[in-house]
Amino acid sequence: MQLSQQFYESYKSHTSISGAANAFATSSAALSYFQNLMAPTYTPGIMFNSIKAGVACDYPVIDKNLSFANQNVYLSGSDYYLGTGSVSRAKVFDRRIPFEAIIDPEDYLTDRIYCNEPHLYANNSGSVLWDGNGDKLYKLMTSNFLAETANFFLKNSNSTSISSKPSVDPNVGNAVSGTTYMMRIKMYMKPWKVVIFPPSRDLKVSILLLNIRTELMRILQCILAQVLSVPHQDQSPVSSSMDPIRDWVRTMHLLLLIIMDKHIATLHLRQRKQRNIQLVKL
Repeated sequence: MQLSQQFYESYKSHTSISGAANAFATSSAALSYFQNLMAPTYTPGIMFNSIKAGVACDYPVIDKNLSFANQNVYLSGSDYYLGTGSVSRAKVFDRRIPFEAIIDPEDYLTDRIYCNEPHLYANNSGSVLWDGNGDKLYKLMTSNFLAETANFFLKNSNSTSISSKPSVDPNVGNAVSGTTYMMRIKMYMKPWKVVIFPPSRDLKVSILLLNIRTELMRILQCILAQVLSVPHQDQSPVSSSMDPIRDWVRTMHLLLLIIMDKHIATLHLRQRKQRNIQLVKL
């Protein structure tokens, strides 16, 4: 969230907008149209899609307004969809913004970007053009985030990479100029299973203390009810002598509550740290 906010703060003053009247009735139309620049980057965009997928993602965009005349949106029932209804949606997009746009946005996001929301009520019918300028704070924050993400989450801070043999190797073959070469990579996630371990000693003690606490509270409430049932409005010697006992019972009641709850909370915290349920790869 801080990165997306800084993205807006760093570049909002260097954009120009084009489109219909401000349909969202905000104080500034620029605020609505800047959303077009946020969509391929942070809403959800490249960043959040990459986090969810666990791999670097790009983001497809359409370089024109969505309309029936442009044949890039169609209505089915009461819902709007990208495409014409007869061709693959993948063929509707004009280009794909690469993952590197998150780090170096000035290299990939300076073309005019249109709103690609298909629904009539979500599309702002406009576009935004960024001149590529802005302060350096966003790029510094993003570089730190991406660098430390790998250091924190990856074993030995090493990422997986694929590379060919050197071009001088006779087994590589001769690449032909002007020819496009492609490689398909398929990724699979191994299934997971949940292993539930037997309750630990701390959990058993915690349950026991909770039962003891409940029973003690029941006994003390009975005693307190008996003590409080002695009349004391007449200020008789008997009722006056009962006042210290009433105070003592109330004090013990509260003290036991505090002590028992403290021990139970401590054991629960320790139990959570031990993670009674763990995920184990098959």
